[in-house]
Amino acid sequence: ATKYMGSNLIKKDVNEVLITGGDPLMSQSLLEFSLSQIQVNASNIKTVRFGTRVPLQDPARVNDKLLDILAIYDNFDFEFGLNICHYAEFTPESKVAITKLIKAGYRLYNQHPLLKGVNDNAKTLIKLYDKMRELKIDGHYLFHAIPMRGMSHHRTSVEKGLKLSMELSS
Repeated sequence: ATKYMGSNLIKKDVNEVLITGGDPLMSQSLLEFSLSQIQVNASNIKTVRFGTRVPLQDPARVNDKLLDILAIYDNFDFEFGLNICHYAEFTPESKVAITKLIKAGYRLYNQHPLLKGVNDNAKTLIKLYDKMRELKIDGHYLFHAIPMRGMSHHRTSVEKGLKLSMELSS
């Protein structure tokens, strides 16, 4: 994949990559290998974005070793796309992990689905967005959950999503 990213076929059109699926911060050795391959094979890549929930679900993994690995690749701008669905996910430990990434100079942003019974009301979303602002996490987007087998109990109606969107923006 990195050879393709750096190939003459597309390198003039590609300057960032998103590493996601599973969680790219779960294996530091795989993360380091991936970054080294991007650096060697795709010098056109300037921004590396990670889709991760590690700072929330396993905040101890945001440690000195991870920060040292990222520091080795200082030619990249790193961004972390989190998926924080509720303000209750901001535990003391997750706040420490998030603060470490922010203090290291990395951009954190949130993207999350609207989930029935979890965050499908303005009060909850406002508390979530207030906590994000306190921690310097950019709000990227709120999206309607896609139809997935076994997850229909979390889907809200499009009408409700539009109503909430209007309520939040007013």
